[in-house]
Amino acid sequence: MTTIRLNRKIVMGSLIIVLIVIGAISWLLYMNYISRPGTAHTQRWSAQPGELKHLQIDSDYEIAVEFEPSTDGKDSVQLHGDLSPYTISQLQQLNIYQQTLHLQLKQPHYLGNIWSSSSPAHVQYITVYLADPRHMESAEFQLSSSQTNLTDVTADRIIVHSGSGRIKAQQLKGQTQLYTSSGDILVQQWHGSQLNMESSSGNIRVNQAIGRTRSFTGSGQLHIERLDGEGQIESKSGDVEITPIHADILNIKTRSGNVQVHDSLPTAGKYDIQSDTGKIKLPSSPSSGQHYMHIRTTTGNITVDKSNPTSSL
Repeated sequence: MTTIRLNRKIVMGSLIIVLIVIGAISWLLYMNYISRPGTAHTQRWSAQPGELKHLQIDSDYEIAVEFEPSTDGKDSVQLHGDLSPYTISQLQQLNIYQQTLHLQLKQPHYLGNIWSSSSPAHVQYITVYLADPRHMESAEFQLSSSQTNLTDVTADRIIVHSGSGRIKAQQLKGQTQLYTSSGDILVQQWHGSQLNMESSSGNIRVNQAIGRTRSFTGSGQLHIERLDGEGQIESKSGDVEITPIHADILNIKTRSGNVQVHDSLPTAGKYDIQSDTGKIKLPSSPSSGQHYMHIRTTTGNITVDKSNPTSSL
């Protein structure tokens, strides 16, 4: 009798374990199904003119964001891309709330997610139509390892945070902050009160910056083709190359990185340049007057040469 009861307990225990395993496998199959990227989706959010003031995008996908004039007199945002059913279901419940649209293009995180090993390869195209771009107060983008593409983005405050993804911008207007750990930062043109850029190991390249510019790189290189405004530049081991066009003050500090300044301001002021062990090369007749160029390196070389400001166009 005792043996029969024991066998029943073993059978019941085994049955429960089998049911748990079947349930876990079924749940995992379902989650992997709804998490699979690649489902085409288009959606549009609209508001009365001037009522969309804040745009926030958190994404595991690569995004391409472009600002355009409104075609119907309203403020609206249109998304077109390939997403997972899970992400689509989240977006379908979303509305513009308190003058803010917060897009969560995120993949679910769970043990056994076969799609989480790498970032989704699909690009999500987001177009922002504004009746008057002057009403846009903030545009914020946060990505883990995917690329951020921005075109004609205008806002009082623009913020991009990226882990290892590259930040690529065609036209930015407004106070801007660009941060990435290991990705590159590429800016075609920026205009605003202040531009802050930071990358630990990625390269930074700006074709034209109009306004106060501050930048920090760890081991990545920094290149600013045309700097029209005050510059505060710091690098650990990455090289720095800058062409100032109208810079009242230019401060550059590196450890082992080399510094090259193509000086197009022959009468703007004097040089205050020093390197502990690196070589220094200056024009034969440096200008005098109000101090405007301050450069310090530990072991990096410093070169300042005269250039034609139109030569880099």
